[in-house]
Order: sequence, then structure tokens, then C-alpha cells
Amino acid sequence: MGFLPYLLIPVALYFGYKLLKDKDLDPEIKIDEDDFTVILPKFILWTGIGCVLFFGIMFVIFLFSSLKINVMLYIISIILFLSGAFTAVYSIFWKLKIKNEDIYYKNLFRQNKMFTFQDIEKVIIKEYTQFQRIMLFSEDEKLLSLESSCVGFEMFMHRLKQEEKIEYEGEYPYPEEMDD
Repeated sequence: MGFLPYLLIPVALYFGYKLLKDKDLDPEIKIDEDDFTVILPKFILWTGIGCVLFFGIMFVIFLFSSLKINVMLYIISIILFLSGAFTAVYSIFWKLKIKNEDIYYKNLFRQNKMFTFQDIEKVIIKEYTQFQRIMLFSEDEKLLSLESSCVGFEMFMHRLKQEEKIEYEGEYPYPEEMDD
């Protein structure tokens, strides 16, 4: 059974590669102002896959090793393996698709939520040192929270400004081609 971890590595790498080849995960998707997708950056997926591989292999090694290993190492390996798996799956399924006036949001559980730009009543922008977070609200509920690390965030912010949902007091760093 000592060879089992060595068999899991190529299998996990193969599935990781197949997931990354998915066209919805490609940040080089053709972006049109009326039809574009906002996704999480790939480093989140790679972090999750790295945790799954490293802590999964560590757990298997701990399990089949003849060394006396503290039970806490098993528990920590399992917890970090599961958190890596959650992160990887979350980054694959989370997606925000904008088609004309409609906004389609797909969460971790593949539940679709659809709303329009007209449904957005309030936009809160929180500025942090390294990133921004926007929160969109309708009259009675929070619709969405989005961070600036997402691929397509600038396009979405530009679209919100076009729809006159955001009034800026300062300058927002738009790409030059969008300011025309």
C-alpha cells in the first residue's frame, strides 16, 4: 500500500488540468460590454488543488506509515484537505454572467439567481488597502458581493457606472479604452 499516494498524484493532476481547460475558466474569454463573464482568478483554484494534493498525500502517508503519529496531525490534514477541496470546487462553480440587461449568478451549489440592472437599488463600495469589494442590494435583499480580484471586475464596474448605479466622488481606475 506504500505506492498508493504515488498513483493519486497523476490522477489528481490530470483532473486539475481538465478542470482548467474548461472554457468558462479561461480569463481570455472574448469580452463584450453587453455579454461577458466575471469569474474568480485561477490562483484560487490552484491554491485549492495544491491543498488537496499536499494534505491528501500527507494524510495517506500518515495513515500507512509505521511511525507513531499524533492524532492531531490526522485531524489537521483532513480539515485542510477538505478546505482545499471546498476552495477548488467553489472557484470552479462561482460565476457571474452578464447578458445585455440580465445578470446571472451561479453559486457553489449550482443554484442560479437572475436579476437585472434595474433591480439594483443600492451599491456599496468598500475600499481596502489592496482591493475593493462591492455589494449590490435590491429593495429587500442583498443580491451579490464581488471583489476586485475577480476576472472581469473592471468591466462590471464600468457597466454599473453606465447604468448610473454608481456615482464616484473620486477617480476609479478604468482601463483607458472604456473611458471613451
